[in-house]
Amino acid sequence: MKQTTIKISVTQDGLLPEEVTLLGKIFIPAIQKQILKSTGFEKIDDSTYAGVMPVKIIANAKVQEIEFEIGAIPDFRKKVVEFVNVVSLQDFIEPEPEPVVETKKKSTKSKKEKDQKKESVKPKKKVVGTSPLKSKAKKVSAKITTQSGIIYKISADKGTFNDNTSTVNLKENVVVQTPKDYKIYTENLSTHVKKTMLYSPSSVLVESPIGKLIAGNMSLTEKNGESLLIFKKGVTLETVMSEQALK
Repeated sequence: MKQTTIKISVTQDGLLPEEVTLLGKIFIPAIQKQILKSTGFEKIDDSTYAGVMPVKIIANAKVQEIEFEIGAIPDFRKKVVEFVNVVSLQDFIEPEPEPVVETKKKSTKSKKEKDQKKESVKPKKKVVGTSPLKSKAKKVSAKITTQSGIIYKISADKGTFNDNTSTVNLKENVVVQTPKDYKIYTENLSTHVKKTMLYSPSSVLVESPIGKLIAGNMSLTEKNGESLLIFKKGVTLETVMSEQALK
């Protein structure tokens, strides 16, 4: 389709136009020279043809219409009709601009740089550590029941449970109370939740009905249904004599 300018020129006695008015622009197929010749247009130069067309004008209160009459020889009449029909469909319609396709610039990056970029945009894999799952608590109170039914009551300011080893580590103001009214004081104590086991690596103080005991560490295990309480490292015992024993 070609953009075509439509003008109206006012002449006087067939002379050159004195007044030219731009009517508008339309987009129509390229006009074939054979069609121009078949409709009575004469060639003036290589790009200009001139001719006269009768014009019929209808003007009333409802309709105002201008009709151009084109006379064509029989052999080209069909082509002229086809051309005119195409023009009527394209009357003063601006063609849609063709989409501009942007060409991608060829990357000058090296293969190494491209690989590094790919690695940077890859989602990072979550690294699962091998550290044990731990739960912390404050002001801990617990009970340990042995297979023989003996109950040990334990309290501490802080406690940490290790799920992988099934152990509990107690710290600060740890107190263990036995069924026989023994009270064991220490700052660090480890116990197992699935078996009878208590261990303190730090110094302990034991208060009992018969006196006081100080030791560098302590352990409690169960063997053959009986609890075995062992004190080691610098053990000292301070006993309390009863009145009957003194008599």
